[in-house]
Amino acid sequence: MSVRTPLKALFPVACLILAAVPAAAQLDNPELERIVPVPANQPISLGDFLRPYLFELPQINSAGTFLAAIASNDRDTQDLVLLNLETASAIQLSVDVTEDITSFNWLTDDRILFATNLRKEYANQVRVVQIDHPGASYPVIRRSAAIVIGVPVSAPLRPVLWVFGDVFSGKDDGPVVIDALQHLDRSFARFRNSRFVDKNRSDSSMLIVAATYPAPLGGVPTGYLSDKDGNLAFAFTFRNGTGGLCQLVDGKWRVCPVDLDQVEVVGPGDKPGELIVMGPREPGRPRAIRRLDAQSGRLGEVVYQDSSYDFSAGRLYRDPRTSLVLGIQVNRRKPESIWFGPGYRALQEKFEGNFPGETVRIECSDRSEKRFVVKAYSDVDPGGYYLVDLEKGSVKLLKKAAPWIDPGRMRPMHSFSYRTRDGMVIEGYLTLPEGSKNGKPAPLVVFPHGGPWLRDVWGFNPWVQWLASRGYAVFQPNYRGSPGYGWRYPEADKYDFVKMRNDVTDGVAALIQSGLVDRGRIAIVGQSFGGYLALCGAAFEPDLYRCAITLSGVFDWEEAMSELRTNDYSEAPEVQFLMRHLGDPAKEKAKFDAISPLRHIESVKIPIFVFHGLDDPVADIAESKKLVDLLQDHHVPCEKHFLEHEGHGLSHFDDVVDIFTALDAFLTKNMAPQGGG
Repeated sequence: MSVRTPLKALFPVACLILAAVPAAAQLDNPELERIVPVPANQPISLGDFLRPYLFELPQINSAGTFLAAIASNDRDTQDLVLLNLETASAIQLSVDVTEDITSFNWLTDDRILFATNLRKEYANQVRVVQIDHPGASYPVIRRSAAIVIGVPVSAPLRPVLWVFGDVFSGKDDGPVVIDALQHLDRSFARFRNSRFVDKNRSDSSMLIVAATYPAPLGGVPTGYLSDKDGNLAFAFTFRNGTGGLCQLVDGKWRVCPVDLDQVEVVGPGDKPGELIVMGPREPGRPRAIRRLDAQSGRLGEVVYQDSSYDFSAGRLYRDPRTSLVLGIQVNRRKPESIWFGPGYRALQEKFEGNFPGETVRIECSDRSEKRFVVKAYSDVDPGGYYLVDLEKGSVKLLKKAAPWIDPGRMRPMHSFSYRTRDGMVIEGYLTLPEGSKNGKPAPLVVFPHGGPWLRDVWGFNPWVQWLASRGYAVFQPNYRGSPGYGWRYPEADKYDFVKMRNDVTDGVAALIQSGLVDRGRIAIVGQSFGGYLALCGAAFEPDLYRCAITLSGVFDWEEAMSELRTNDYSEAPEVQFLMRHLGDPAKEKAKFDAISPLRHIESVKIPIFVFHGLDDPVADIAESKKLVDLLQDHHVPCEKHFLEHEGHGLSHFDDVVDIFTALDAFLTKNMAPQGGG
């Protein structure tokens, strides 16, 4: 586990088997209660596009007897669903009305470890539940942020976690082994003198600690990786802007001679000390997925090499019995599954035969590979999860992710490629509203993704479908820096923010030339780094856009780096990374002026919509507040929304509805046809 992935239909699809999940007795949000589409003659509400999915991340236990998944409820929190696959009975487990269950791991066939967040803001606790006593879950960690590194096959009730420290101190306690059989309250006295317990504070973080590990060598720890069998094996570190790798050997860390600038770790390999990595850049070819020996740093065989794409945002699929790598699930123009043996290739074809026209992804199976969970989805359908029983010859719908969405009323997502001013080929996606075509151009919303080292993928996108339902074409450019395309341009371009914004502009120019969009009615919308690009569009392309919307953005990179320093994080990996790849603002003033739109507000002439959460831990809200002040000083129309209890984005459904209602009105006002006609 990483902490940082033409046949006839197989079987007829049977009926829903999760209908037994009970609804909450008291409905806190009626809009979250309805699970069927609105009638075809009625408009689709904003909430239907943006409400949380009912069902996500299903996992079968090894015996194939139970399935667990994250499920939303009408209280706007997330629960844990436990489904008995033999009886089709299900229960929905909640912890508290203020807590979300955010992740879980099967420890054994009858025990689950799960983590919760408090009020969608703070990592709160890690608990264990035994499935035959679901009402009696007990905590093993409290008031601490923790990530599961691995569940050892040899000792599954002693999982390895990375504990960031409690939510008050922020202290990083590093990797620990916790005892999932111990009840925290009952055994607290055992650890009263532990460094994990603050004896002077009654609300301190507490852990049931069975073992600890030393700190890794070579810098600030940034992540950990287990081997294929769930044992702690590797640590990632960062120093002076450069990543390092350590291997755990006989309880001690050894620095590995591996250059993480040249290779990117995908996951553990099949042998002790082996990693699966994306190999070094090759002239004119996508980077290969290869085996690597961590102790020597030597690259081994090529596992997979695509003809057009680097590996991005995918995962290794492993044998449920041996944990050996069976295949790789990747993003090309569309998501695809690449299987290394004939058995799973045949299974994939059979499953796809059951869902023609949809993308089918194998999520998991039991140990005996008799029961599988598959997801079938498309660009117009969030999809559903299905239980395939090979012995019974059945396919049963477990749950639709968003049954209130009518795929027949959604709009298809098209791949769109164009050439930039410096000759690079950029891919993106274009979604056109109903009735749009050549000769009838649609108003356009440009929607660059965040990151910037993320990418847009083909599939159902709630924001895109909402905008298309309002009559807008939506353009999602995978500008340079987006994973999967790095082999096409120089490595330095991955950190060139000027070229990134030019890629967005060049894509808009290509769409205008196509005749599909109205050149006089273009807006740009983005969140996080996408919000930065939205303000760049307003500042550096003042005649291109009618309005801009920025959510949780960063607008002055020197200020962003300075803020990290003033918060005593001068040695933080984020600062080191930015100093290395962007440069030193004290020595490169012209460069930081060129990449910081906040310094060019005098060029902004269009209305700006600004949103930021007051509790954002990623992008400092001071940036958005300064933006608003400068816009007002320059008499630029500006609409601001600063919300309490929101972080880097929007988490609470009521806030989502409020902000997007305001955003909808902002677009309607500023994207109206010229002259009002």
